[in-house]
Amino acid sequence: MQERFGLEVAPHERRPMAWYALGGLWRVAREQLWSLNLLRNLDRRETFTGPFRALPVVAAADGELWVDFIADTGDGGSATTAVAQAMLAPRLRPEGLPAAHADGLPTARLLVLGGDLAYPGASPAHYQARLVEPFELARPHSGFGEDKVVVAIPQNHDWMDSLSTFCRYFVNDQKAGLLRAQAPQTRSYFALALPHGWHWLGFDFALAGDLDRAQFDAFRGLLERGDIAPGSDVLLLYPEPYWTREIGDRSPRGYPRRYQRLEALLMKHGCRIRLRLAGDLHHYVRESLPEAALGYGSEIVTCGSGGAFGHPTHAREVSDTKYLQVGIDAQAAQADLRERVFVGRSPGGAPAHDATLEQVHRFDSRRVCYPEPAVSRRRAWWNVVALLRGRNAHFALGIGLALALGSLLPGHAAWLGALPGLLAAVTVATENDPAHPRWPDALLALPLVAGVLALAAAVGGIDPWPWRLPAAVLGTALLFGSYLALASALFGRLPNNASSALPGEHHKGFMRLHLHAGGLEVFMLGLDDVPQRWHRNPEGWPRWKPMGDPARWRVVDRFELRR
Repeated sequence: MQERFGLEVAPHERRPMAWYALGGLWRVAREQLWSLNLLRNLDRRETFTGPFRALPVVAAADGELWVDFIADTGDGGSATTAVAQAMLAPRLRPEGLPAAHADGLPTARLLVLGGDLAYPGASPAHYQARLVEPFELARPHSGFGEDKVVVAIPQNHDWMDSLSTFCRYFVNDQKAGLLRAQAPQTRSYFALALPHGWHWLGFDFALAGDLDRAQFDAFRGLLERGDIAPGSDVLLLYPEPYWTREIGDRSPRGYPRRYQRLEALLMKHGCRIRLRLAGDLHHYVRESLPEAALGYGSEIVTCGSGGAFGHPTHAREVSDTKYLQVGIDAQAAQADLRERVFVGRSPGGAPAHDATLEQVHRFDSRRVCYPEPAVSRRRAWWNVVALLRGRNAHFALGIGLALALGSLLPGHAAWLGALPGLLAAVTVATENDPAHPRWPDALLALPLVAGVLALAAAVGGIDPWPWRLPAAVLGTALLFGSYLALASALFGRLPNNASSALPGEHHKGFMRLHLHAGGLEVFMLGLDDVPQRWHRNPEGWPRWKPMGDPARWRVVDRFELRR
């Protein structure tokens, strides 16, 4: 899709990604494979040099600090603009504020970005059109934002150009180009020394699902030098919510992942991990560890609500109970590999106790979800017709064209036309859920494969033959769409494939954190319906205003972490 730039491009003209458009699928697959191949030979994180220190963030005169967290922006101009305008408003007054904040929430000085900042992949053009310009045009006046501080971590889409564009904006440049804010970090990961003894660590997994050795050593050095004092309250920002995967994250016995070892080092150092936070999944989910478990409250939060499409909250990644394990890996050959912390799902129930486990704690099953699971499940049924709409119809058109042309071939060669559909069926149906065995996911492909073969046979029997193409396209769209709807709405499966086909920009939001002497107060601010049409603001800035009623923000969730 050709990007458009400039003052006159309205938010609704910066269209969301059509993830089932064949051109987009090909581009994402190509860039992902290229990036993986490059990462095996050259990891950009190994090129960062110089000392790694915690960046000090100073509180306001009243001793308070306001912070915004946003992730997964840059997909859909309306969603990104709506979120950016609320985030940059001098004072935001969402519905549902407690009496202590009746006059509204002040704008935050520190902005933390959780990655996947532009879609489908990182490039200067995509960052400019999908991140920088929507944020720039959302400013309430021309000089606003210059006193802000911004830090960021990358996700997988930011790595699709080997982190080049991300580093241009956020690494080694005090004025990086986003909102004219200060960008003090020197690497693709960061450590912040916040007021009142709090620290915030942001990690970069690249495309490998773990910290690299240099990054692990950099964070371990903060502990060894005393930059993070024992007893500190710590917030951990991950590029992906690893707790939605099987507990242990498939780390082999004797060789735990580095982030698991780093969490163990933090706890051994006396630090209290109060919040594990990530984007990547496009919804909001919070789950709590009871205070009695560790002697302090601890939360796991997934908040990737800054961009267009949304992931379901009725899927098993959300509904499965989460556990925290602290223990010793008895198979480790080296002392520094022995201690580890696991957080994740255990579909079979509580993980078994054995001699290597010191602690096993269960997260509260009463979780906060946005959107609510019932809303998410109802929305999943729209998959039935999703591939008949917009640019996602290119998927049905491509498969249908192959079926129609294959039906014109003589004899058994006609079945060659079904091959693209069979390949697509297997790919869609085997979206792997790492917390469950793979063979049930593979079995999901069987009815869809059978449906593709039956559709190929039916198309071949249509006469006269010019009607075969529209029949094949319509049949492909309804077959795949119905399959995605059933798998998602009924069984909570295929969350990524099913949600990627759905249109619309709903249930967006961001987190606003309030740090003070008594602890940390966290708001999740949500917008149920994003404005779909915009017009020029006659008052000047922000550049665009929604047509009709103004955006109605509300407090979706609020929680506190007391010192």
